[in-house]
Amino acid sequence: MRMEKDDRFKRTHPYSMLRHIKIYAVLLVLTIVQQIFLRPDELAAFIGSLGLNAFYVLTVLFYFITEYTNRVCRMTDAGFEVKSGIFFKRQYIIPYRKMCSAMFYTNIISMLFNAESVSVDTAGGVRRKYDFSAYFSRKKANEVRNFIEGDKEPEFIFRSRITSIILMSAFWANPVTGIIFMVPVISNVNRILGSETVQMIIMGSINQQWKVIAMWISPAAALLAAIILLSWAISMLNVFLRYVRFKSVRLGEYIITSKGLLTRTRSYTRVSCISSVSIDQSLFMKLLKLKSCTVTMISAGRQKGDRSLLFSADSYDTVQNGMTSITGIPNEERSVVKRAKMSLFSYIYYPLIIFIVLLALIILSYRFRFIANSMRLLLYIFIFIVVWWLMFRMFAYSHSRIAVNDKCLIVCTFKKMTLKKHYIPFEMIQYAELNHSPFQKRKKKCTMIVSVYSENKRSVKIKQLPREAAVRLLSSKDIVIVEK
Repeated sequence: MRMEKDDRFKRTHPYSMLRHIKIYAVLLVLTIVQQIFLRPDELAAFIGSLGLNAFYVLTVLFYFITEYTNRVCRMTDAGFEVKSGIFFKRQYIIPYRKMCSAMFYTNIISMLFNAESVSVDTAGGVRRKYDFSAYFSRKKANEVRNFIEGDKEPEFIFRSRITSIILMSAFWANPVTGIIFMVPVISNVNRILGSETVQMIIMGSINQQWKVIAMWISPAAALLAAIILLSWAISMLNVFLRYVRFKSVRLGEYIITSKGLLTRTRSYTRVSCISSVSIDQSLFMKLLKLKSCTVTMISAGRQKGDRSLLFSADSYDTVQNGMTSITGIPNEERSVVKRAKMSLFSYIYYPLIIFIVLLALIILSYRFRFIANSMRLLLYIFIFIVVWWLMFRMFAYSHSRIAVNDKCLIVCTFKKMTLKKHYIPFEMIQYAELNHSPFQKRKKKCTMIVSVYSENKRSVKIKQLPREAAVRLLSSKDIVIVEK
Protein backbone atom coordinates (compact mmCIF):
# COMPACT_ATOMS: atom_id res chain seq x y z
CA MET A 1 0.00 0.00 0.00
CA ARG A 2 1.48 3.36 -1.05
CA MET A 3 0.88 6.43 1.00
CA GLU A 4 -0.46 9.37 -0.96
CA LYS A 5 1.96 12.23 -1.37
CA ASP A 6 1.12 15.16 0.91
CA ASP A 7 2.73 18.50 0.04
CA ARG A 8 1.23 20.30 3.01
CA PHE A 9 3.13 20.68 6.27
CA LYS A 10 0.98 19.70 9.24
CA ARG A 11 1.37 20.15 12.96
CA THR A 12 1.81 17.11 15.14
CA HIS A 13 -0.91 16.04 17.55
CA PRO A 14 -1.58 18.48 20.46
CA TYR A 15 -0.77 15.67 22.88
CA SER A 16 2.89 16.37 22.05
CA MET A 17 2.49 19.62 23.95
CA LEU A 18 0.45 18.15 26.81
CA ARG A 19 3.01 15.40 27.34
CA HIS A 20 5.67 17.98 28.26
CA ILE A 21 3.35 20.26 30.21
CA LYS A 22 2.10 17.49 32.50
CA ILE A 23 5.67 16.86 33.77
CA TYR A 24 6.01 20.45 34.96
CA ALA A 25 2.41 20.53 36.19
CA VAL A 26 3.14 17.58 38.48
CA LEU A 27 6.11 19.45 39.97
CA LEU A 28 3.93 22.48 40.63
CA VAL A 29 1.06 20.50 42.17
CA LEU A 30 3.54 18.52 44.29
CA THR A 31 4.89 21.68 45.93
CA ILE A 32 1.35 22.91 46.67
CA VAL A 33 0.32 19.59 48.23
CA GLN A 34 3.49 19.48 50.35
CA GLN A 35 2.84 23.01 51.61
CA ILE A 36 -0.77 22.23 52.55
CA PHE A 37 0.01 19.00 54.45
CA LEU A 38 3.41 19.79 55.97
CA ARG A 39 2.98 23.49 56.87
CA PRO A 40 -0.73 24.32 57.05
CA ASP A 41 -0.02 27.24 59.42
CA GLU A 42 1.91 29.02 56.63
CA LEU A 43 -0.79 28.44 54.02
CA ALA A 44 -1.84 32.11 53.92
CA ALA A 45 1.71 33.27 53.19
CA PHE A 46 2.05 30.55 50.56
CA ILE A 47 -1.14 31.72 48.80
CA GLY A 48 0.36 35.19 48.66
CA SER A 49 3.41 33.84 46.83
CA LEU A 50 1.36 32.05 44.16
CA GLY A 51 1.96 34.96 41.81
CA LEU A 52 5.54 33.76 41.25
CA ASN A 53 4.34 30.22 40.59
CA ALA A 54 1.73 31.51 38.17
CA PHE A 55 4.47 33.34 36.26
CA TYR A 56 6.47 30.10 36.15
CA VAL A 57 3.46 28.18 34.81
CA LEU A 58 2.68 30.79 32.18
CA THR A 59 6.31 30.79 31.01
CA VAL A 60 6.31 27.01 30.62
CA LEU A 61 2.95 27.09 28.82
CA PHE A 62 4.15 29.80 26.45
CA TYR A 63 7.33 27.87 25.59
CA PHE A 64 5.65 24.56 24.80
CA ILE A 65 2.72 26.12 22.94
CA THR A 66 5.19 28.08 20.80
CA GLU A 67 7.30 24.96 20.26
CA TYR A 68 4.20 23.01 19.23
CA THR A 69 3.00 25.65 16.76
CA ASN A 70 6.48 25.87 15.20
CA ARG A 71 6.97 22.12 14.76
CA VAL A 72 5.41 20.89 11.53
CA CYS A 73 6.04 17.83 9.39
CA ARG A 74 4.85 16.10 6.26
CA MET A 75 5.16 12.55 4.96
CA THR A 76 5.95 12.13 1.29
CA ASP A 77 6.98 9.14 -0.81
CA ALA A 78 10.62 10.09 -0.11
CA GLY A 79 10.47 10.23 3.68
CA PHE A 80 9.71 12.31 6.76
CA GLU A 81 10.29 16.04 6.33
CA VAL A 82 10.34 18.09 9.54
CA LYS A 83 10.56 21.80 10.34
CA SER A 84 11.05 22.89 13.94
CA GLY A 85 12.51 25.59 16.14
CA ILE A 86 11.44 28.92 17.65
CA PHE A 87 14.46 31.22 17.30
CA PHE A 88 16.70 28.84 15.37
CA LYS A 89 14.87 27.06 12.56
CA ARG A 90 15.75 23.52 11.54
CA GLN A 91 14.57 21.50 8.56
CA TYR A 92 15.58 17.93 7.74
CA ILE A 93 14.43 14.88 5.77
CA ILE A 94 14.67 11.22 6.83
CA PRO A 95 14.43 8.96 3.74
CA TYR A 96 12.45 5.76 4.26
CA ARG A 97 15.24 3.68 2.71
CA LYS A 98 17.63 4.90 5.46
CA MET A 99 15.25 4.02 8.28
CA CYS A 100 16.69 1.26 10.51
CA SER A 101 13.87 1.00 13.01
CA ALA A 102 10.56 2.56 13.94
CA MET A 103 8.38 2.35 17.04
CA PHE A 104 4.71 3.08 17.62
CA TYR A 105 3.69 3.58 21.24
CA THR A 106 0.40 4.35 22.94
CA ASN A 107 -0.88 4.24 26.51
CA ILE A 108 -4.20 4.82 28.25
CA ILE A 109 -3.79 8.60 28.46
CA SER A 110 -2.74 9.05 24.83
CA MET A 111 -5.65 6.81 23.76
CA LEU A 112 -8.05 9.24 25.42
CA PHE A 113 -6.63 11.99 23.21
CA ASN A 114 -6.61 9.71 20.12
CA ALA A 115 -2.83 10.16 19.89
CA GLU A 116 -0.02 7.73 19.12
CA SER A 117 3.75 8.22 19.32
CA VAL A 118 5.77 7.57 16.14
CA SER A 119 9.57 7.34 16.51
CA VAL A 120 12.13 6.67 13.78
CA ASP A 121 15.84 5.79 14.03
CA THR A 122 18.59 5.73 11.42
CA ALA A 123 22.15 4.41 11.51
CA GLY A 124 23.41 7.94 12.15
CA GLY A 125 21.25 8.49 15.21
CA VAL A 126 22.44 9.92 18.49
CA ARG A 127 22.53 7.59 21.47
CA ARG A 128 19.33 7.59 23.56
CA LYS A 129 17.57 9.90 21.10
CA TYR A 130 15.40 9.35 18.09
CA ASP A 131 16.07 10.98 14.74
CA PHE A 132 12.36 11.72 14.56
CA SER A 133 9.75 11.44 17.29
CA ALA A 134 6.28 12.99 17.41
CA TYR A 135 2.66 12.29 18.30
CA PHE A 136 0.16 11.82 15.48
CA SER A 137 -3.51 11.02 15.40
CA ARG A 138 -4.08 7.27 15.35
CA LYS A 139 -5.39 7.53 11.80
CA LYS A 140 -2.16 9.17 10.62
CA ALA A 141 -0.05 6.64 12.59
CA ASN A 142 -1.92 3.82 10.82
CA GLU A 143 -1.03 5.39 7.47
CA VAL A 144 2.66 5.32 8.42
CA ARG A 145 2.37 1.68 9.52
CA ASN A 146 0.61 0.68 6.30
CA PHE A 147 3.28 2.43 4.25
CA ILE A 148 6.08 0.54 6.04
CA GLU A 149 4.33 -2.83 5.79
CA GLY A 150 3.14 -2.47 2.19
CA ASP A 151 1.25 -5.37 0.64
CA LYS A 152 3.63 -8.12 1.79
CA GLU A 153 2.44 -11.30 3.47
CA PRO A 154 3.99 -12.46 6.78
CA GLU A 155 6.75 -15.06 6.30
CA PHE A 156 6.97 -16.15 9.94
CA ILE A 157 4.76 -15.54 12.98
CA PHE A 158 5.59 -16.27 16.63
CA ARG A 159 3.01 -15.81 19.40
CA SER A 160 4.13 -16.21 22.98
CA ARG A 161 2.19 -18.45 25.31
CA ILE A 162 0.70 -16.89 28.43
CA THR A 163 2.65 -19.37 30.60
CA SER A 164 5.89 -18.24 28.95
CA ILE A 165 5.12 -14.60 29.73
CA ILE A 166 4.32 -15.46 33.36
CA LEU A 167 7.60 -17.37 33.72
CA MET A 168 9.54 -14.58 32.03
CA SER A 169 7.91 -12.02 34.34
CA ALA A 170 8.98 -14.09 37.34
CA PHE A 171 12.57 -14.33 36.04
CA TRP A 172 12.86 -10.64 35.17
CA ALA A 173 11.01 -9.19 38.17
CA ASN A 174 13.20 -7.00 40.35
CA PRO A 175 12.05 -6.44 43.98
CA VAL A 176 13.68 -2.99 43.98
CA THR A 177 11.18 -1.86 41.34
CA GLY A 178 8.29 -2.91 43.57
CA ILE A 179 9.83 -1.21 46.61
CA ILE A 180 9.85 2.09 44.69
CA PHE A 181 6.04 1.86 44.54
CA MET A 182 5.74 0.69 48.16
CA VAL A 183 8.00 3.23 49.91
CA PRO A 184 5.50 6.15 49.78
CA VAL A 185 2.78 3.86 51.15
CA ILE A 186 4.97 2.45 53.94
CA SER A 187 6.27 5.89 54.99
CA ASN A 188 2.74 7.34 55.18
CA VAL A 189 0.83 4.29 56.42
CA ASN A 190 0.03 6.00 59.75
CA ARG A 191 -1.50 8.98 57.95
CA ILE A 192 -3.40 6.81 55.44
CA LEU A 193 -4.88 4.19 57.80
CA GLY A 194 -5.03 6.24 60.98
CA SER A 195 -3.10 5.74 64.22
CA GLU A 196 -5.72 3.44 65.81
CA THR A 197 -5.75 1.05 62.84
CA VAL A 198 -1.95 0.90 62.72
CA GLN A 199 -1.79 0.24 66.48
CA MET A 200 -4.31 -2.60 66.08
CA ILE A 201 -2.21 -4.18 63.31
CA ILE A 202 0.96 -3.94 65.42
CA MET A 203 -0.71 -5.51 68.48
CA GLY A 204 -2.11 -8.30 66.31
CA SER A 205 1.32 -9.03 64.86
CA ILE A 206 2.86 -9.12 68.37
CA ASN A 207 0.28 -11.72 69.43
CA GLN A 208 1.29 -13.84 66.41
CA GLN A 209 5.04 -13.59 66.98
CA TRP A 210 5.24 -16.83 68.93
CA LYS A 211 4.21 -18.70 65.77
CA VAL A 212 6.98 -17.06 63.78
CA ILE A 213 9.57 -17.67 66.50
CA ALA A 214 8.51 -21.33 66.62
CA MET A 215 9.56 -21.55 62.98
CA TRP A 216 13.05 -20.23 63.90
CA ILE A 217 12.45 -16.98 62.03
CA SER A 218 12.60 -13.67 63.86
CA PRO A 219 9.63 -11.27 63.37
CA ALA A 220 11.93 -8.65 61.79
CA ALA A 221 13.22 -11.18 59.28
CA ALA A 222 9.66 -12.34 58.53
CA LEU A 223 8.56 -8.73 57.91
CA LEU A 224 11.56 -8.12 55.65
CA ALA A 225 10.79 -11.29 53.68
CA ALA A 226 7.13 -10.23 53.31
CA ILE A 227 8.13 -6.79 52.00
CA ILE A 228 10.56 -8.33 49.49
CA LEU A 229 7.96 -10.88 48.35
CA LEU A 230 5.29 -8.21 47.90
CA SER A 231 7.75 -5.95 46.03
CA TRP A 232 8.70 -8.83 43.75
CA ALA A 233 5.01 -9.53 43.05
CA ILE A 234 4.41 -5.87 42.12
CA SER A 235 7.44 -5.89 39.83
CA MET A 236 6.31 -9.17 38.26
CA LEU A 237 2.87 -7.68 37.52
CA ASN A 238 4.53 -4.65 35.92
CA VAL A 239 6.67 -6.87 33.63
CA PHE A 240 3.68 -9.08 32.80
CA LEU A 241 1.53 -6.13 31.71
CA ARG A 242 4.38 -4.80 29.59
CA TYR A 243 5.05 -8.05 27.69
CA VAL A 244 1.70 -9.83 27.57
CA ARG A 245 0.32 -10.52 24.05
CA PHE A 246 3.87 -10.61 22.71
CA LYS A 247 4.16 -11.40 19.00
CA SER A 248 7.03 -11.44 16.46
CA VAL A 249 6.46 -11.34 12.69
CA ARG A 250 8.86 -11.39 9.73
CA LEU A 251 7.36 -9.16 7.04
CA GLY A 252 9.57 -8.50 4.03
CA GLU A 253 12.72 -6.67 5.12
CA TYR A 254 11.32 -5.90 8.60
CA ILE A 255 10.88 -7.79 11.85
CA ILE A 256 7.75 -6.58 13.66
CA THR A 257 7.26 -7.10 17.40
CA SER A 258 4.19 -6.05 19.36
CA LYS A 259 3.42 -6.35 23.05
CA GLY A 260 1.63 -4.85 26.03
CA LEU A 261 -1.84 -4.60 27.52
CA LEU A 262 -2.25 -1.16 29.13
CA THR A 263 0.58 0.26 27.05
CA ARG A 264 0.91 -0.99 23.47
CA THR A 265 4.26 -1.00 21.69
CA ARG A 266 4.81 -2.00 18.06
CA SER A 267 8.40 -2.00 16.78
CA TYR A 268 9.82 -2.38 13.26
CA THR A 269 13.44 -3.50 12.79
CA ARG A 270 15.13 -3.64 9.40
CA VAL A 271 16.90 -7.01 9.11
CA SER A 272 19.93 -5.53 7.33
CA CYS A 273 20.54 -3.25 10.37
CA ILE A 274 20.83 -6.11 12.89
CA SER A 275 24.34 -6.11 14.32
CA SER A 276 23.94 -9.25 16.45
CA VAL A 277 21.39 -11.73 17.78
CA SER A 278 21.65 -13.20 21.26
CA ILE A 279 19.98 -16.28 22.75
CA ASP A 280 19.77 -15.73 26.50
CA GLN A 281 19.31 -18.11 29.40
CA SER A 282 19.39 -17.56 33.14
CA LEU A 283 20.06 -20.40 35.56
CA PHE A 284 16.33 -20.70 36.37
CA MET A 285 15.58 -20.89 32.65
CA LYS A 286 18.27 -23.53 32.16
CA LEU A 287 16.73 -25.70 34.85
CA LEU A 288 13.32 -25.35 33.14
CA LYS A 289 14.87 -25.84 29.65
CA LEU A 290 13.77 -22.41 28.40
CA LYS A 291 15.50 -19.73 26.33
CA SER A 292 14.74 -16.23 25.07
CA CYS A 293 16.11 -14.29 22.11
CA THR A 294 17.12 -10.63 21.79
CA VAL A 295 18.51 -8.54 18.94
CA THR A 296 20.96 -5.63 18.82
CA MET A 297 20.53 -2.99 16.15
CA ILE A 298 22.86 -0.37 14.72
CA SER A 299 20.33 2.23 15.85
CA ALA A 300 18.92 1.65 19.31
CA GLY A 301 17.27 4.84 20.48
CA ARG A 302 15.72 5.22 23.90
CA GLN A 303 13.64 2.05 23.95
CA LYS A 304 16.55 -0.27 23.19
CA GLY A 305 15.72 -2.75 25.94
CA ASP A 306 12.03 -2.95 25.03
CA ARG A 307 12.66 -3.32 21.31
CA SER A 308 15.39 -5.92 21.66
CA LEU A 309 13.21 -8.93 22.53
CA LEU A 310 12.46 -11.27 19.60
CA PHE A 311 11.25 -14.37 21.48
CA SER A 312 9.96 -14.62 25.02
CA ALA A 313 10.92 -17.58 27.19
CA ASP A 314 10.18 -20.78 25.26
CA SER A 315 11.62 -24.21 24.51
CA TYR A 316 15.11 -24.70 23.00
CA ASP A 317 13.89 -25.82 19.59
CA THR A 318 11.28 -23.06 19.24
CA VAL A 319 13.77 -20.30 19.96
CA GLN A 320 16.69 -21.75 17.97
CA ASN A 321 14.66 -22.54 14.85
CA GLY A 322 12.56 -19.39 15.17
CA MET A 323 15.70 -17.22 15.34
CA THR A 324 16.88 -18.65 12.01
CA SER A 325 13.45 -18.25 10.40
CA ILE A 326 12.92 -14.65 11.47
CA THR A 327 16.47 -13.28 10.95
CA GLY A 328 17.90 -15.59 8.27
CA ILE A 329 20.99 -16.30 10.42
CA PRO A 330 21.86 -20.04 10.57
CA ASN A 331 22.29 -21.54 14.03
CA GLU A 332 24.62 -24.46 13.30
CA GLU A 333 28.13 -24.40 14.81
CA ARG A 334 31.30 -25.37 12.94
CA SER A 335 34.99 -25.35 13.90
CA VAL A 336 34.20 -25.06 17.61
CA VAL A 337 36.93 -23.70 19.92
CA LYS A 338 36.15 -24.31 23.59
CA ARG A 339 37.63 -22.44 26.56
CA ALA A 340 41.00 -23.70 27.63
CA LYS A 341 41.14 -26.72 29.91
CA MET A 342 42.03 -26.29 33.58
CA SER A 343 40.63 -22.74 33.64
CA LEU A 344 37.63 -23.34 35.92
CA PHE A 345 39.20 -21.41 38.82
CA SER A 346 39.26 -18.16 36.79
CA TYR A 347 35.46 -18.41 36.45
CA ILE A 348 34.64 -19.19 40.08
CA TYR A 349 37.29 -17.47 42.20
CA TYR A 350 35.11 -14.43 43.11
CA PRO A 351 32.06 -16.38 44.37
CA LEU A 352 34.35 -19.02 45.91
CA ILE A 353 36.22 -16.47 48.03
CA ILE A 354 32.97 -14.82 49.19
CA PHE A 355 31.49 -18.25 49.99
CA ILE A 356 34.51 -19.14 52.17
CA VAL A 357 34.28 -15.79 54.03
CA LEU A 358 30.54 -16.17 54.71
CA LEU A 359 30.96 -19.80 55.82
CA ALA A 360 33.72 -18.74 58.21
CA LEU A 361 31.50 -16.00 59.69
CA ILE A 362 28.66 -18.48 60.28
CA ILE A 363 30.96 -21.00 62.00
CA LEU A 364 32.52 -18.28 64.17
CA SER A 365 29.09 -16.90 65.10
CA TYR A 366 28.08 -20.29 66.56
CA ARG A 367 31.43 -20.63 68.29
CA PHE A 368 31.66 -17.19 69.93
CA ARG A 369 28.00 -16.02 69.88
CA PHE A 370 28.82 -12.50 68.60
CA ILE A 371 26.02 -12.29 65.98
CA ALA A 372 22.28 -12.07 66.69
CA ASN A 373 19.91 -14.67 65.29
CA SER A 374 18.39 -12.24 62.79
CA MET A 375 21.87 -11.37 61.44
CA ARG A 376 22.74 -15.05 61.20
CA LEU A 377 19.61 -15.58 59.12
CA LEU A 378 20.82 -12.86 56.74
CA LEU A 379 24.15 -14.67 56.47
CA TYR A 380 22.30 -17.85 55.47
CA ILE A 381 20.39 -15.87 52.80
CA PHE A 382 23.65 -14.38 51.48
CA ILE A 383 25.39 -17.75 51.40
CA PHE A 384 22.45 -19.22 49.42
CA ILE A 385 22.82 -16.38 46.87
CA VAL A 386 26.57 -16.97 46.62
CA VAL A 387 26.05 -20.73 46.11
CA TRP A 388 23.62 -19.89 43.29
CA TRP A 389 26.24 -17.55 41.83
CA LEU A 390 28.88 -20.29 42.12
CA MET A 391 26.62 -22.79 40.31
CA PHE A 392 25.99 -20.26 37.54
CA ARG A 393 29.72 -19.68 37.01
CA MET A 394 30.25 -23.43 36.69
CA PHE A 395 27.57 -23.58 34.00
CA ALA A 396 29.19 -20.54 32.34
CA TYR A 397 32.54 -22.39 32.27
CA SER A 398 31.04 -25.38 30.45
CA HIS A 399 29.04 -23.05 28.16
CA SER A 400 31.93 -20.83 26.96
CA ARG A 401 33.17 -21.38 23.39
CA ILE A 402 33.39 -19.78 19.96
CA ALA A 403 32.41 -21.16 16.55
CA VAL A 404 31.58 -20.06 13.02
CA ASN A 405 29.22 -20.92 10.21
CA ASP A 406 28.69 -19.56 6.70
CA LYS A 407 27.29 -16.19 7.81
CA CYS A 408 28.36 -15.37 11.35
CA LEU A 409 30.70 -15.74 14.30
CA ILE A 410 29.14 -17.48 17.30
CA VAL A 411 30.35 -16.48 20.77
CA CYS A 412 28.99 -18.38 23.78
CA THR A 413 29.75 -16.41 26.93
CA PHE A 414 27.98 -14.86 29.94
CA LYS A 415 27.07 -11.43 31.25
CA LYS A 416 26.17 -10.89 34.89
CA MET A 417 23.84 -13.84 35.67
CA THR A 418 22.80 -14.68 32.12
CA LEU A 419 24.28 -17.19 29.68
CA LYS A 420 24.48 -15.62 26.22
CA LYS A 421 24.98 -17.09 22.78
CA HIS A 422 25.79 -14.28 20.34
CA TYR A 423 25.36 -14.66 16.58
CA ILE A 424 27.36 -11.83 14.96
CA PRO A 425 27.25 -11.49 11.13
CA PHE A 426 30.74 -11.18 9.66
CA GLU A 427 29.93 -7.84 8.01
CA MET A 428 29.01 -6.38 11.42
CA ILE A 429 32.36 -7.24 13.06
CA GLN A 430 34.81 -4.34 13.25
CA TYR A 431 37.69 -6.33 14.70
CA ALA A 432 38.56 -9.00 17.28
CA GLU A 433 40.96 -7.97 20.02
CA LEU A 434 43.08 -10.65 21.72
CA ASN A 435 44.78 -9.68 24.97
CA HIS A 436 46.29 -11.67 27.79
CA SER A 437 47.60 -11.26 31.30
CA PRO A 438 51.08 -12.52 32.29
CA PHE A 439 49.50 -15.74 33.61
CA GLN A 440 47.50 -16.26 30.40
CA LYS A 441 50.60 -15.56 28.28
CA ARG A 442 52.57 -18.28 30.07
CA LYS A 443 49.76 -20.82 29.51
CA LYS A 444 49.04 -19.64 25.91
CA LYS A 445 45.53 -18.40 26.72
CA CYS A 446 43.81 -15.13 25.83
CA THR A 447 40.71 -13.02 26.32
CA MET A 448 38.85 -12.18 23.12
CA ILE A 449 36.83 -8.96 22.71
CA VAL A 450 34.76 -8.69 19.52
CA SER A 451 33.87 -5.11 18.57
CA VAL A 452 30.45 -4.87 16.89
CA TYR A 453 29.02 -2.06 14.75
CA SER A 454 26.50 -0.03 16.78
CA GLU A 455 25.68 3.59 17.54
CA ASN A 456 27.67 3.37 20.77
CA LYS A 457 30.74 1.28 21.50
CA ARG A 458 29.62 -2.30 22.00
CA SER A 459 31.62 -5.48 22.33
CA VAL A 460 31.29 -9.17 23.21
CA LYS A 461 33.86 -10.63 25.58
CA ILE A 462 34.95 -14.21 26.28
CA LYS A 463 37.91 -15.24 28.39
CA GLN A 464 40.30 -18.16 28.75
CA LEU A 465 40.43 -19.22 25.09
CA PRO A 466 43.41 -21.18 23.69
CA ARG A 467 45.20 -18.43 21.79
CA GLU A 468 46.49 -20.37 18.78
CA ALA A 469 43.14 -22.05 18.09
CA ALA A 470 41.31 -18.71 18.38
CA VAL A 471 43.69 -16.99 15.93
CA ARG A 472 43.35 -19.87 13.48
CA LEU A 473 39.54 -19.76 13.61
CA LEU A 474 39.31 -15.97 13.18
CA SER A 475 41.86 -15.94 10.34
CA SER A 476 39.87 -18.57 8.43
CA LYS A 477 37.01 -16.03 8.07
CA ASP A 478 39.25 -12.99 7.38
CA ILE A 479 38.28 -11.25 10.64
CA VAL A 480 40.65 -8.41 11.55
CA ILE A 481 42.68 -9.42 14.62
CA VAL A 482 44.25 -6.90 17.00
CA GLU A 483 46.70 -8.45 19.47
CA LYS A 484 47.81 -6.75 22.68
